[in-house]
Amino acid sequence: MVATGTAFNIDLFGDEARVTLIEGRVVVMPAKEDAGPLPKPGSTHLPPRAVELRAGQQLVAAVDAPQQVVTNADVQQATSWQQGKLMFDREPLAQAVARMNRYSQRKLAIGDAAAGAVEVSGAFDAGDTKGFLEAVTTYLPISAVAGPDGVTLRSSPSQG
Repeated sequence: MVATGTAFNIDLFGDEARVTLIEGRVVVMPAKEDAGPLPKPGSTHLPPRAVELRAGQQLVAAVDAPQQVVTNADVQQATSWQQGKLMFDREPLAQAVARMNRYSQRKLAIGDAAAGAVEVSGAFDAGDTKGFLEAVTTYLPISAVAGPDGVTLRSSPSQG
């Protein structure tokens, strides 16, 4: 990345990276071996496969995906961790659990693919595993099974 008087956030999810531009301008370049020369500050000519982000945009790149995806970002959601909060907006439970585990002693695990795919929305205190578990098991078709190494979340029949 080449930052040019900017503020940005980088979030890693397993083999996926998300770069969210908060203000300014940033150029995201491919891996070192593919990058070519760095662009000069203020240059409008970008190397092949380089992506320029503007404030409020997010680039998502995955190891197994041939193309990066640029979308409009929810900057408040992307930076909520700086205030000790985690915000989810229809995020798969597997990703939400991975983010919660970054901040908690008691680890969560996904027990089956159906549970991992359930979408979660809400704002939670980073590290508040108890509050997160209470919310997902109350409002989603999810059950929690405590074990010696943490808590496993499994899909359960839909709530009526």
